[in-house]
Amino acid sequence: MKQSTPHIRDLPHYRLSSSELARWLDAQGAESWWSVDGDPLLMERLNFPCRGAELAKLLRRIDKPLLLLDARPQPGAHGEMIGAASIDDIADADQSHDERVLQFCWETEPEGGWLLCEDLESQQLASDNDSEGQ
Repeated sequence: MKQSTPHIRDLPHYRLSSSELARWLDAQGAESWWSVDGDPLLMERLNFPCRGAELAKLLRRIDKPLLLLDARPQPGAHGEMIGAASIDDIADADQSHDERVLQFCWETEPEGGWLLCEDLESQQLASDNDSEGQ
């Protein structure tokens, strides 16, 4: 029998608005690049990877509440509301690339979740292309 994956709301998590996530993305700098995996709402509206500013603009338009998984070794989340300033403390790092990975779901969605992944390779390629164009 196949076991289902627990929903984020059943695990340690925080609540935040999509506009707070947008604020955090803006704070990562104009040159940051990100990918989303697993969310049809975002994936049908943007081509990924994309600059953080593009994703932030879309998240502000959507303006829906999110749940953010607290995947730290000793999670302290109990569903409380957080702002952009708290996201850095929760961001998980892929050990092989140092890319930050965050797991979200829309608060109103009964199932599913999606990943927001920093894309350092795309960031470097964009930087290289900008340098060549000068």
